[in-house]
Amino acid sequence: MRKIQYVFLFFAVFCFSQKSIAQLNPIKQFTEDKILFLEDVKVMFEATTMDKRERGRFLEPFTLAWNSPKCNDNLKKAVYSTCNLMLKKKFRILPEYMTYLTSVMNFINSDLTETNFLAWEDCINKILNGKN
Repeated sequence: MRKIQYVFLFFAVFCFSQKSIAQLNPIKQFTEDKILFLEDVKVMFEATTMDKRERGRFLEPFTLAWNSPKCNDNLKKAVYSTCNLMLKKKFRILPEYMTYLTSVMNFINSDLTETNFLAWEDCINKILNGKN
């Protein structure tokens, strides 16, 4: 009976450690270049437990939104800043970055104005700069 407990404990620790390792963000600083930023995002999501198909279902529409004319330099600068702030705060790729970048994509694809987006980004950054 005792051996079974040790085997179970070892298995539980092994599984937990694998999940933690999968969440380590390989990006140390997001590049403030619109093309290289997409590469950084791709590399970041490749470090997760998401399978290739799942990543594609997220990255393809995000790339289209990011490259659309509605996503101008002001919006991109705000996203670079927020992503780098999230790095400093050691946010997890899943779900934090996934949720944030999905929200950015939804803003770009919506009828909301740049002013709305920048006001939302300002609120996000105030929350991120606040106390834990």
